[in-house]
Amino acid sequence: MKLFGGKGNHTGSSAGRHNTRQQPPAPGGKKLYQESEAERRLREEAIGRTGPAPASVARPDAGAAKPAPRRRRRRWPMIVGIIVLVLLCAFLVFQIWVKAPTQSPDGLLRPGQQTQEPDKPDTPDEPDTPDEPDGPEPTTGRKSYCYTILVVGRDEVSNSTDTVMLAMFDTKNHKLNIVSIPRDTLINSKYDIKKINYIYPAAVNNGRDPVEDLQEAVSNLLGYSVDSYAVFDIDAFVKVIDAMGGLYYTVPFDMYYDDPTQNYHVAIPAGYQWLSGDNAMKVFRFRVGNNGTSYPDGDIGRINTQHDFMKTVAKQMLSVGNIPNLSKIIDVCQQSVDTNLTANNMAFFAQEFLKLSPDDINILTIPANTNGAIHGLSYVFPHIVEWVDMLNEYFDPFYDEITMDNLDMITMSRSGQFYTTQGYIAGGEDSFHRYGGGSTVGNESNTDTNDPAAGMTAD
Repeated sequence: MKLFGGKGNHTGSSAGRHNTRQQPPAPGGKKLYQESEAERRLREEAIGRTGPAPASVARPDAGAAKPAPRRRRRRWPMIVGIIVLVLLCAFLVFQIWVKAPTQSPDGLLRPGQQTQEPDKPDTPDEPDTPDEPDGPEPTTGRKSYCYTILVVGRDEVSNSTDTVMLAMFDTKNHKLNIVSIPRDTLINSKYDIKKINYIYPAAVNNGRDPVEDLQEAVSNLLGYSVDSYAVFDIDAFVKVIDAMGGLYYTVPFDMYYDDPTQNYHVAIPAGYQWLSGDNAMKVFRFRVGNNGTSYPDGDIGRINTQHDFMKTVAKQMLSVGNIPNLSKIIDVCQQSVDTNLTANNMAFFAQEFLKLSPDDINILTIPANTNGAIHGLSYVFPHIVEWVDMLNEYFDPFYDEITMDNLDMITMSRSGQFYTTQGYIAGGEDSFHRYGGGSTVGNESNTDTNDPAAGMTAD
């Protein structure tokens, strides 16, 4: 016996006895059954399909039963379900939050009726998503699914409104119709300069509410009061275009202009290009360049470019890539635009806007003779009869038909005679500002050969 050192186990110790202990033989003297890899896979597949194998499947010589491997539970259906639930909740919250704007309670204006909203008792708000009642369509009253908006572009220096547009949004038939009212349009105003773009600055200079006065002037051209308004200045316009990521647009001709007194400079070549908000504003406002370059058809050409510009904006806004920017645009409008629309109202219009296609948007101009002048001051003389037809086709939010009796308008015939719808000239015929020169209704270069007073009876 070795007490220290040496190799091998010390057979006399308990450790040695434990290391050399033989495993007892299986019952009957047989070795334990060793399961093959193929059998193991078949057994696990059987367990996966039917759960733990019944006793009849187990081999009698398999020794002690081993626990079945736990099947990994699939979690993705639960995760998808949670995501769907969250999106559904967000959608429901959004539907509760959005709110259609309040429609004007006034009906069609009648001769002598005030255009301003009368005092009325409090009434419940209209439903957020108004629908027409079942049954035959009404023949009179307001269409609950049509909303009118006055959109104005204001110059920060002069306060003149060189861009005046009316939009009517038909949320039932998914149509958005927009009409431009040229800045020099003749209106039946008490001021000596009877142009639509003169109302806002004149109200400011006389301590009046300029938006209220402009709404009244526009309502006289429409025959009804407008529901909502949005007045943009230059900064708001720039911020909206930047919020949608800029704009790809084809500039119709080279636009170069410099006004050192206002530190205002334009240098935009013709052609297709990306425009920042600042350059987009310069294209939208451009009239005459340094070398006299301008639109061949004057202010109407400028309006046509603005229409094309707005169609491009609408088309890009309706693209999938710009949908996430709608919330940014709503924020900009809420903070930088003078409007009576709330964020909830804007979200409502954004939701309805996404249901449109570019073909659902019509942009028009009030029919008129654009080459007129009164005492040397340029004017646009509206074709009132044609305008009434356009109103009824595109801009009537009522089931009732609009007639000339609902309007308070003035125009001049080719013979130089004034025609009005209400039988009077505000301030009298001698109230017009005399800039110098006579009164003209156009010349041979004017492409409009119709008489603005055609179909009307002289006063």
